[in-house]
Amino acid sequence: TTLFRSYNVAGQPARRAEWARALGTAAGIDGSAKFMPPLTRRLLGKRAEVLARSQRISSDAFHTATGWRVRTELAEGFAPAVKVAH
Repeated sequence: TTLFRSYNVAGQPARRAEWARALGTAAGIDGSAKFMPPLTRRLLGKRAEVLARSQRISSDAFHTATGWRVRTELAEGFAPAVKVAH
């Protein structure tokens, strides 16, 4: 049944550059947020791989099962998290 199934739940898949621009906009900076510098990636090795690559997640199965849709744009969704971080 749908009740006991696990789903990916996200907005539309976004490229890392789009994600970084949206986070930068939410933070009120001119430009994109920055990802880990190359030295940090080298020091963390394989552990940093998941954080360094794009993760495209689709909510299509969840939408089909429940009718749920994202109502917030990416930058708008980041705003509350950025506000708490400041």
